[in-house]
Amino acid sequence: MATNKAPESDPRDGSEDLEDLVARYVDRLTEGEKIDRYRILAEHPSRGLQIVEHLEAFVNLASNADSNDPLGTLGDYTLRRRIGRGGMGVVYEAWEGSMDRRVALKVLPAGIAADERAVGRFIREAQLAGRLNHPNVVAVYGMGVKEQSPYYAMEYVDGETLAQVLARIKDAAPDTDTPFGKKDCASYFEQLARAFADVADGLQHAHAKKVIHRDIKPSNLILDRDGRLRILDFGLAHLEGQESLTLSGDFLGTPQYMSPEQARRRKIPVDHRTDVYSLGATMYEVLCGRPPFRGTDHADLLSRIIEADAPGPRSVNPRVPEDFETIALKCLRKEPDAR
Repeated sequence: MATNKAPESDPRDGSEDLEDLVARYVDRLTEGEKIDRYRILAEHPSRGLQIVEHLEAFVNLASNADSNDPLGTLGDYTLRRRIGRGGMGVVYEAWEGSMDRRVALKVLPAGIAADERAVGRFIREAQLAGRLNHPNVVAVYGMGVKEQSPYYAMEYVDGETLAQVLARIKDAAPDTDTPFGKKDCASYFEQLARAFADVADGLQHAHAKKVIHRDIKPSNLILDRDGRLRILDFGLAHLEGQESLTLSGDFLGTPQYMSPEQARRRKIPVDHRTDVYSLGATMYEVLCGRPPFRGTDHADLLSRIIEADAPGPRSVNPRVPEDFETIALKCLRKEPDAR
Protein backbone atom coordinates (compact mmCIF):
# COMPACT_ATOMS: atom_id res chain seq x y z
CA MET A 1 0.00 0.00 0.00
CA ALA A 2 1.36 3.44 -0.85
CA THR A 3 0.23 7.02 -0.72
CA ASN A 4 1.39 10.58 -1.20
CA LYS A 5 -0.90 11.74 1.57
CA ALA A 6 -0.10 11.42 5.24
CA PRO A 7 -2.80 10.45 7.72
CA GLU A 8 -4.07 13.30 9.83
CA SER A 9 -2.40 13.16 13.22
CA ASP A 10 -4.69 13.36 16.22
CA PRO A 11 -3.47 14.32 19.66
CA ARG A 12 -6.13 12.04 21.15
CA ASP A 13 -4.73 8.92 19.43
CA GLY A 14 -3.04 7.84 22.62
CA SER A 15 -6.42 7.32 24.31
CA GLU A 16 -8.53 6.48 21.27
CA ASP A 17 -9.86 2.95 20.94
CA LEU A 18 -8.10 0.67 18.45
CA GLU A 19 -11.38 -0.15 16.70
CA ASP A 20 -12.08 3.54 16.10
CA LEU A 21 -8.58 4.08 14.69
CA VAL A 22 -8.98 1.11 12.34
CA ALA A 23 -12.47 2.29 11.33
CA ARG A 24 -11.10 5.69 10.39
CA TYR A 25 -8.50 4.16 8.05
CA VAL A 26 -11.07 1.76 6.58
CA ASP A 27 -13.35 4.70 5.83
CA ARG A 28 -10.47 6.34 3.96
CA LEU A 29 -9.78 3.12 2.04
CA THR A 30 -13.46 3.05 1.11
CA GLU A 31 -13.15 6.58 -0.25
CA GLY A 32 -10.37 5.35 -2.57
CA GLU A 33 -7.30 6.50 -0.66
CA LYS A 34 -4.22 4.25 -0.47
CA ILE A 35 -2.62 3.85 2.94
CA ASP A 36 1.12 3.67 3.67
CA ARG A 37 1.78 1.03 6.34
CA TYR A 38 5.12 2.57 7.34
CA ARG A 39 3.52 5.95 7.97
CA ILE A 40 0.90 4.25 10.14
CA LEU A 41 3.67 2.63 12.18
CA ALA A 42 5.37 6.00 12.57
CA GLU A 43 2.15 7.81 13.52
CA HIS A 44 1.08 5.14 16.03
CA PRO A 45 4.22 3.68 17.67
CA SER A 46 2.36 1.62 20.27
CA ARG A 47 -0.53 0.31 18.17
CA GLY A 48 0.60 0.77 14.58
CA LEU A 49 1.30 -2.94 14.03
CA GLN A 50 -2.20 -3.91 15.21
CA ILE A 51 -3.76 -1.28 12.96
CA VAL A 52 -1.77 -2.52 9.96
CA GLU A 53 -2.71 -6.17 10.65
CA HIS A 54 -6.42 -5.29 10.77
CA LEU A 55 -6.19 -3.22 7.60
CA GLU A 56 -4.29 -5.92 5.72
CA ALA A 57 -6.93 -8.48 6.69
CA PHE A 58 -9.57 -6.13 5.30
CA VAL A 59 -7.65 -5.44 2.07
CA ASN A 60 -6.73 -9.10 1.53
CA LEU A 61 -10.34 -10.20 1.78
CA ALA A 62 -11.38 -7.52 -0.69
CA SER A 63 -8.53 -8.43 -3.08
CA ASN A 64 -9.38 -12.12 -3.00
CA ALA A 65 -12.93 -11.27 -3.96
CA ASP A 66 -11.69 -9.52 -7.10
CA SER A 67 -10.23 -12.73 -8.51
CA ASN A 68 -12.01 -15.09 -10.91
CA ASP A 69 -11.86 -17.94 -8.38
CA PRO A 70 -15.12 -19.17 -6.82
CA LEU A 71 -15.85 -17.21 -3.67
CA GLY A 72 -17.39 -20.14 -1.82
CA THR A 73 -20.19 -20.11 0.73
CA LEU A 74 -20.91 -18.55 4.10
CA GLY A 75 -23.68 -20.36 5.93
CA ASP A 76 -26.78 -20.34 3.73
CA TYR A 77 -25.20 -17.86 1.31
CA THR A 78 -23.25 -18.47 -1.88
CA LEU A 79 -20.89 -15.57 -2.54
CA ARG A 80 -20.91 -14.47 -6.17
CA ARG A 81 -18.87 -11.29 -6.40
CA ARG A 82 -17.66 -8.37 -4.33
CA ILE A 83 -19.74 -5.27 -4.97
CA GLY A 84 -18.28 -2.80 -2.50
CA ARG A 85 -16.96 -1.92 0.91
CA GLY A 86 -18.83 -0.12 3.61
CA GLY A 87 -17.59 0.93 7.03
CA MET A 88 -15.74 -2.07 8.49
CA GLY A 89 -17.14 -4.69 6.12
CA VAL A 90 -16.85 -6.07 2.59
CA VAL A 91 -20.13 -6.35 0.66
CA TYR A 92 -20.86 -9.22 -1.71
CA GLU A 93 -23.62 -10.11 -4.09
CA ALA A 94 -24.79 -13.48 -2.78
CA TRP A 95 -27.53 -16.05 -3.20
CA GLU A 96 -29.58 -17.07 -0.16
CA GLY A 97 -30.38 -20.75 -0.73
CA SER A 98 -33.24 -21.23 1.73
CA MET A 99 -35.17 -18.22 0.43
CA ASP A 100 -34.09 -18.61 -3.21
CA ARG A 101 -33.21 -14.94 -3.60
CA ARG A 102 -30.35 -12.61 -4.38
CA VAL A 103 -29.06 -10.55 -1.45
CA ALA A 104 -26.22 -8.23 -0.52
CA LEU A 105 -24.09 -9.83 2.18
CA LYS A 106 -21.90 -7.66 4.37
CA VAL A 107 -19.02 -9.56 5.98
CA LEU A 108 -16.61 -8.52 8.70
CA PRO A 109 -13.11 -9.84 7.82
CA ALA A 110 -11.75 -12.38 10.29
CA GLY A 111 -8.74 -10.25 11.16
CA ILE A 112 -10.97 -7.37 12.22
CA ALA A 113 -13.52 -9.72 13.79
CA ALA A 114 -10.86 -10.65 16.35
CA ASP A 115 -11.51 -7.23 17.90
CA GLU A 116 -14.55 -7.50 20.20
CA ARG A 117 -15.45 -3.84 19.78
CA ALA A 118 -15.39 -4.17 16.01
CA VAL A 119 -17.78 -7.11 16.26
CA GLY A 120 -20.01 -5.14 18.63
CA ARG A 121 -20.14 -2.22 16.24
CA PHE A 122 -20.91 -4.51 13.32
CA ILE A 123 -23.75 -6.25 15.19
CA ARG A 124 -25.15 -2.89 16.33
CA GLU A 125 -25.17 -1.70 12.71
CA ALA A 126 -27.22 -4.72 11.61
CA GLN A 127 -29.62 -4.47 14.55
CA LEU A 128 -30.29 -0.76 14.12
CA ALA A 129 -30.80 -1.03 10.37
CA GLY A 130 -33.00 -4.06 11.02
CA ARG A 131 -35.37 -1.92 13.10
CA LEU A 132 -36.35 -0.01 9.98
CA ASN A 133 -38.98 -0.89 7.40
CA HIS A 134 -39.28 1.80 4.75
CA PRO A 135 -39.11 1.76 0.94
CA ASN A 136 -36.31 4.34 0.98
CA VAL A 137 -34.11 2.42 3.44
CA VAL A 138 -32.31 -0.72 2.27
CA ALA A 139 -33.82 -3.59 4.28
CA VAL A 140 -31.83 -5.95 6.52
CA TYR A 141 -32.96 -9.60 6.43
CA GLY A 142 -30.84 -11.35 9.04
CA MET A 143 -27.42 -11.89 10.52
CA GLY A 144 -25.11 -14.65 11.69
CA VAL A 145 -21.53 -15.82 12.30
CA LYS A 146 -19.71 -18.50 10.28
CA GLU A 147 -16.04 -19.47 10.51
CA GLN A 148 -15.39 -16.53 12.87
CA SER A 149 -16.78 -14.08 10.30
CA PRO A 150 -19.88 -12.12 11.37
CA TYR A 151 -22.17 -11.21 8.48
CA TYR A 152 -25.59 -9.85 7.77
CA ALA A 153 -27.83 -10.09 4.72
CA MET A 154 -29.71 -7.18 3.25
CA GLU A 155 -31.82 -6.39 0.25
CA TYR A 156 -29.89 -6.39 -2.99
CA VAL A 157 -30.45 -3.10 -4.80
CA ASP A 158 -29.72 -3.03 -8.50
CA GLY A 159 -28.39 0.46 -9.06
CA GLU A 160 -25.47 2.75 -8.31
CA THR A 161 -24.57 5.02 -5.45
CA LEU A 162 -25.10 8.74 -5.72
CA ALA A 163 -21.31 9.11 -5.53
CA GLN A 164 -21.00 7.00 -8.68
CA VAL A 165 -23.71 9.02 -10.39
CA LEU A 166 -21.98 12.29 -9.48
CA ALA A 167 -18.64 11.03 -10.79
CA ARG A 168 -20.28 10.39 -14.16
CA ILE A 169 -22.31 13.58 -14.51
CA LYS A 170 -20.13 16.13 -12.70
CA ASP A 171 -18.47 17.49 -15.86
CA ALA A 172 -21.16 16.41 -18.30
CA ALA A 173 -22.52 18.94 -20.78
CA PRO A 174 -25.89 20.48 -19.81
CA ASP A 175 -27.73 18.55 -22.53
CA THR A 176 -26.31 15.16 -21.45
CA ASP A 177 -28.81 12.58 -20.25
CA THR A 178 -28.47 11.70 -16.55
CA PRO A 179 -30.56 9.52 -14.23
CA PHE A 180 -32.42 12.71 -13.32
CA GLY A 181 -32.86 13.95 -16.90
CA LYS A 182 -30.90 16.57 -18.82
CA LYS A 183 -29.17 19.11 -16.59
CA ASP A 184 -30.41 22.07 -18.63
CA CYS A 185 -34.09 21.11 -18.21
CA ALA A 186 -36.41 22.20 -15.39
CA SER A 187 -37.46 18.56 -14.99
CA TYR A 188 -33.88 17.75 -13.87
CA PHE A 189 -34.36 19.68 -10.64
CA GLU A 190 -37.86 18.28 -10.19
CA GLN A 191 -36.44 14.75 -10.35
CA LEU A 192 -33.67 15.70 -7.92
CA ALA A 193 -36.24 17.16 -5.53
CA ARG A 194 -38.27 13.94 -5.62
CA ALA A 195 -35.15 11.85 -5.02
CA PHE A 196 -34.11 13.88 -1.98
CA ALA A 197 -37.69 13.91 -0.69
CA ASP A 198 -37.46 10.10 -0.74
CA VAL A 199 -34.31 10.22 1.38
CA ALA A 200 -35.91 12.72 3.75
CA ASP A 201 -38.88 10.38 4.17
CA GLY A 202 -36.52 7.50 4.92
CA LEU A 203 -34.64 9.57 7.49
CA GLN A 204 -37.90 10.67 9.09
CA HIS A 205 -38.84 7.01 9.51
CA ALA A 206 -35.44 6.23 11.04
CA HIS A 207 -35.62 9.21 13.36
CA ALA A 208 -39.12 8.21 14.49
CA LYS A 209 -37.54 4.89 15.52
CA LYS A 210 -34.82 6.88 17.36
CA VAL A 211 -32.16 5.71 14.87
CA ILE A 212 -29.63 8.36 13.82
CA HIS A 213 -27.51 7.55 10.76
CA ARG A 214 -24.65 10.05 11.35
CA ASP A 215 -22.93 9.42 8.00
CA ILE A 216 -25.28 10.57 5.24
CA LYS A 217 -23.20 11.22 2.12
CA PRO A 218 -23.32 10.40 -1.62
CA SER A 219 -21.68 6.98 -1.22
CA ASN A 220 -24.29 5.97 1.37
CA LEU A 221 -27.25 6.72 -0.91
CA ILE A 222 -28.10 4.35 -3.76
CA LEU A 223 -30.27 5.14 -6.77
CA ASP A 224 -32.26 2.08 -7.78
CA ARG A 225 -33.58 1.26 -11.24
CA ASP A 226 -36.97 2.76 -10.35
CA GLY A 227 -35.36 6.13 -9.66
CA ARG A 228 -35.67 5.95 -5.87
CA LEU A 229 -32.76 7.26 -3.81
CA ARG A 230 -32.34 4.98 -0.81
CA ILE A 231 -30.28 4.98 2.38
CA LEU A 232 -27.39 2.54 2.91
CA ASP A 233 -24.79 1.73 5.57
CA PHE A 234 -25.76 2.33 9.18
CA GLY A 235 -22.22 1.64 10.39
CA LEU A 236 -22.08 4.83 12.49
CA ALA A 237 -25.71 4.76 13.59
CA HIS A 238 -26.87 4.96 17.21
CA LEU A 239 -30.11 5.13 19.08
CA GLU A 240 -31.05 8.65 20.12
CA GLY A 241 -30.62 9.07 23.85
CA GLN A 242 -27.64 6.76 24.23
CA GLU A 243 -24.59 8.43 25.74
CA SER A 244 -22.35 7.38 22.86
CA LEU A 245 -24.72 9.22 20.54
CA THR A 246 -25.45 12.40 22.44
CA LEU A 247 -21.85 13.17 23.33
CA SER A 248 -19.75 13.95 20.28
CA GLY A 249 -16.33 13.20 21.71
CA ASP A 250 -15.60 10.71 18.94
CA PHE A 251 -14.56 11.78 15.45
CA LEU A 252 -17.20 10.10 13.30
CA GLY A 253 -18.43 10.58 9.77
CA THR A 254 -16.92 11.93 6.57
CA PRO A 255 -15.58 15.49 7.05
CA GLN A 256 -17.12 17.12 3.95
CA TYR A 257 -20.62 16.16 5.12
CA MET A 258 -20.22 16.55 8.89
CA SER A 259 -22.51 18.85 10.81
CA PRO A 260 -20.87 21.63 12.85
CA GLU A 261 -21.72 19.81 16.07
CA GLN A 262 -19.90 16.71 14.81
CA ALA A 263 -16.94 18.76 13.58
CA ARG A 264 -16.48 20.47 16.96
CA ARG A 265 -15.69 17.11 18.59
CA ARG A 266 -16.64 18.36 22.02
CA LYS A 267 -19.20 16.96 24.42
CA ILE A 268 -22.18 18.78 22.98
CA PRO A 269 -25.57 17.38 21.96
CA VAL A 270 -25.65 15.54 18.63
CA ASP A 271 -29.09 14.29 17.64
CA HIS A 272 -31.15 13.51 14.52
CA ARG A 273 -30.60 17.04 13.17
CA THR A 274 -27.04 16.10 12.29
CA ASP A 275 -28.55 13.91 9.54
CA VAL A 276 -30.53 16.92 8.25
CA TYR A 277 -27.28 18.87 7.88
CA SER A 278 -25.50 15.99 6.11
CA LEU A 279 -28.42 15.56 3.74
CA GLY A 280 -28.20 19.27 2.96
CA ALA A 281 -24.46 19.00 2.30
CA THR A 282 -25.09 16.08 -0.06
CA MET A 283 -27.87 18.01 -1.81
CA TYR A 284 -25.54 21.00 -2.16
CA GLU A 285 -22.90 18.87 -3.87
CA VAL A 286 -25.43 17.55 -6.38
CA LEU A 287 -26.63 21.07 -7.16
CA CYS A 288 -23.19 22.70 -7.32
CA GLY A 289 -20.82 19.92 -8.31
CA ARG A 290 -18.83 20.28 -5.08
CA PRO A 291 -19.41 20.06 -1.32
CA PRO A 292 -20.41 23.26 0.52
CA PHE A 293 -16.98 23.60 2.14
CA ARG A 294 -13.44 22.86 1.02
CA GLY A 295 -10.31 23.46 3.05
CA THR A 296 -6.57 23.65 2.55
CA ASP A 297 -6.22 20.74 4.97
CA HIS A 298 -8.30 18.68 7.39
CA ALA A 299 -8.25 21.25 10.21
CA ASP A 300 -9.12 24.11 7.86
CA LEU A 301 -12.08 22.16 6.47
CA LEU A 302 -13.48 21.52 9.95
CA SER A 303 -12.98 25.18 10.87
CA ARG A 304 -14.97 26.29 7.81
CA ILE A 305 -17.79 23.88 8.60
CA ILE A 306 -18.00 25.28 12.12
CA GLU A 307 -17.62 28.99 11.34
CA ALA A 308 -18.18 29.85 7.67
CA ASP A 309 -21.35 30.17 5.62
CA ALA A 310 -21.57 28.20 2.38
CA PRO A 311 -21.98 30.24 -0.83
CA GLY A 312 -25.53 30.17 -2.11
CA PRO A 313 -26.01 27.36 -4.63
CA ARG A 314 -27.33 29.83 -7.22
CA SER A 315 -24.06 31.78 -7.01
CA VAL A 316 -22.26 28.57 -8.05
CA ASN A 317 -24.89 27.21 -10.44
CA PRO A 318 -27.39 29.84 -11.67
CA ARG A 319 -29.71 27.11 -12.96
CA VAL A 320 -30.61 26.05 -9.41
CA PRO A 321 -34.21 27.03 -8.59
CA GLU A 322 -34.58 29.53 -5.77
CA ASP A 323 -36.74 27.21 -3.67
CA PHE A 324 -34.14 24.43 -3.95
CA GLU A 325 -31.45 26.84 -2.77
CA THR A 326 -33.60 27.85 0.20
CA ILE A 327 -34.05 24.23 1.25
CA ALA A 328 -30.35 23.39 0.94
CA LEU A 329 -29.23 26.44 2.92
CA LYS A 330 -31.80 25.79 5.65
CA CYS A 331 -30.42 22.28 6.08
CA LEU A 332 -26.92 23.80 6.40
CA ARG A 333 -27.75 26.18 9.23
CA LYS A 334 -25.11 26.12 11.96
CA GLU A 335 -27.58 25.84 14.82
CA PRO A 336 -29.58 22.59 14.85
CA ASP A 337 -32.70 24.45 16.00
CA ALA A 338 -32.63 26.49 12.77
CA ARG A 339 -32.61 23.53 10.37
